[in-house]
Amino acid sequence: MQGTPPGGIFITQNGGCESRVTVDPATNMIQVVSTGTHFDIFGDLITGWVEASIRGDMIRKVFKLEPKTMNEAIIEVTSSDGTPQAATYSTKYFSASDTVEIRGYGYHFSSTTIRIRFQAPVSVAPSTPSQVSAAVVAPVKASAKPVTKQITISCVKGKTVKKISGISPKCPVGYKKK
Repeated sequence: MQGTPPGGIFITQNGGCESRVTVDPATNMIQVVSTGTHFDIFGDLITGWVEASIRGDMIRKVFKLEPKTMNEAIIEVTSSDGTPQAATYSTKYFSASDTVEIRGYGYHFSSTTIRIRFQAPVSVAPSTPSQVSAAVVAPVKASAKPVTKQITISCVKGKTVKKISGISPKCPVGYKKK
């Protein structure tokens, strides 16, 4: 990311970052490998969240996009086994600080890959060759991805029974599916 000052991307989350943040200008994507415990102390599934604040000058230089007019960034979450997870996300541009803030939430750990994909603005080509300029369509806000139906399973270890809910729930180590 030559040509950009340090500190252009700030990522905060309730999981741990494996210090593997990659930026790919060819695909307009930032990728973060995130880890975290799968269950809380009560045995309930932990719901993950991530927030990214990216300076506008970095988006312009690295991704060749204008933050004011780009479409919403998409958050894609993939489990360590390659299973995609549904996540709700939002994007907002703050002109006063020239930053884009992206929030994603509603996914689960243990080890996930979070991809933030930027989309270029949609433009419409002229309908006839005689028109001088193309019309530009206002940025479209993508709606939140639909939440996939959660499944609940029972896991047994001796006399202890735990109920696990999720998109593709798995029993903790040492437990067997009932």
